Amino acid sequence: MAYKTILTVAASTDAANTAIPAAAQIALKADGHLDVLALGVDRTQIGYSYVGSGAVIIAAATERAQEEAHLVGKAATTALQAQTQALRSTLETAVSQIGALSEIVGSRARYADLVVLRKPYGEGRTMMTRRYWRRRFSTEWRLSSSCPTAG
Repeated sequence: MAYKTILTVAASTDAANTAIPAAAQIALKADGHLDVLALGVDRTQIGYSYVGSGAVIIAAATERAQEEAHLVGKAATTALQAQTQALRSTLETAVSQIGALSEIVGSRARYADLVVLRKPYGEGRTMMTRRYWRRRFSTEWRLSSSCPTAG
């Protein structure tokens, strides 16, 4: 079976710089198409804030997530431009609350033959990130591939 649609998801500039080249190599070898999803993630949980502060917190968090998505999108564009001209790819930038992350990623992963992600373990990654991705993959998706960190 050939992988014709390959998806990679980046929620940080570091992830974009690591996962995109690995996914691009697979896409080129399989003569497939690479879909890149650059995410800005709103990590706030309004249920734990003071009454009445929800609107202010949501506005600030959404603005920060949009800025993050823009930066990740720029890093993803740079990583894609560094690849060979033969690579067929698309880049989508999105903002998601952490609770809706599985829906936005899952809706794209559903149509992909292969999902290439950076390992959620290692330096600079929080315990929350590890637990979140482990829980998401063990219950909703089958992890197809994981690319190593740079270095």
